[in-house]
Amino acid sequence: MKTNSDTPQNNTTIAAGNQNPTRPLWKRFILPLVILALIAGAIIVTVLQRDNNTGNKLAQSQQAAGAATVYNYTTLTSSKVEGTLTSLEFNRPKEFTKDTKASTIQKDVYAHTGSSNKQLAVLGGISAYATHPIIADNPPIDLDAAKNAFNSGSGYQAYLKSMGINDFITSELAHRYYGDDKSSQVNLTINKPSKFTNPNIKGNAWLFSFKASGTDQTSSGILGNLVFALGKSTDVYNGYNYLMLSTLDYNWQPNQQVWQQVIDSLKITEKNLAKTN
Repeated sequence: MKTNSDTPQNNTTIAAGNQNPTRPLWKRFILPLVILALIAGAIIVTVLQRDNNTGNKLAQSQQAAGAATVYNYTTLTSSKVEGTLTSLEFNRPKEFTKDTKASTIQKDVYAHTGSSNKQLAVLGGISAYATHPIIADNPPIDLDAAKNAFNSGSGYQAYLKSMGINDFITSELAHRYYGDDKSSQVNLTINKPSKFTNPNIKGNAWLFSFKASGTDQTSSGILGNLVFALGKSTDVYNGYNYLMLSTLDYNWQPNQQVWQQVIDSLKITEKNLAKTN
């Protein structure tokens, strides 16, 4: 009886003591292998995220440098600016809406907002000034000499300041793109003028193309045109009329046909030909 009762006890002890020595090798290494696989997966995910972030930063850098999508204008709408002595009528892309804060009695300002460029607030601007009147205190300007300079393209630079062309472009660009207090920081280049005519204007008008940038090198460049027109009669002086178009540099050339349609639609109507003393 003792022999039979001792045998199961001995068998139970032996089975328990032999569990570890008889475990297969693959079971001993399964946990370390799982851990290594998890670590490798984490490394792969990190690398992929890093590459994706690098791509995003590159795209953002290109966008900040002006590599944004060109906006194509298709529909024009009519505009009219009433001045003291003249009125200006022209067609503009419908996306350019009136900036009521910047507009005055004789000047209308329009802006196309929503630029994706991070450096600038808007995509483009249009400014129309009907009759910037002569100021009696100003030194008289020889209009014949000014017209000859504009027509020949020789010596015209002297009249850019005295006739307000440089100041008008600079102040409008500063307000639209860089800030009202940054006119002195606008780097402006005005090209040689060319005679301007359209179905409504036959003389005493010139087209100035220009380019500009801010002193901040990350800012996108600006391209544009200014139509500068005198009154119909130099004997009865009616001041200066301006129509200025501008947009971010990458958006200028693709919409060249539209800008041409805008200036071709310009009409200047004289209101008062009474000579002033």
